[in-house]
Amino acid sequence: MHFAELQINQSIIFCNSAQRVELLAKKITEIGYSCYYIHSRMAQNHRNRVFHDFRQGNCRNLVCSDLLTRGIDIQAVNVVINFDFLRNAETYLHRIGRFVLRIC
Repeated sequence: MHFAELQINQSIIFCNSAQRVELLAKKITEIGYSCYYIHSRMAQNHRNRVFHDFRQGNCRNLVCSDLLTRGIDIQAVNVVINFDFLRNAETYLHRIGRFVLRIC
């Protein structure tokens, strides 16, 4: 399935590094989709602002590192994409865990 065909309220797209996060967010923006990004190399106040704005629905797509794998629960997120291969099964469970729990 192509990204453009997905029925997205909001999506979270996980990458394995800050560099990949920024590269993918740039590409998504270049093809015309609204996109924020967040990773551990950003200042804490900037990360907080991005996350707050995403949670408020100001943007539909958030590209992030594993920084956000634990403790997030945004009701509007209906698509979780693992863009990069995962390092281990535990990471996979944390990345998709809250979304799966909500739809079960």
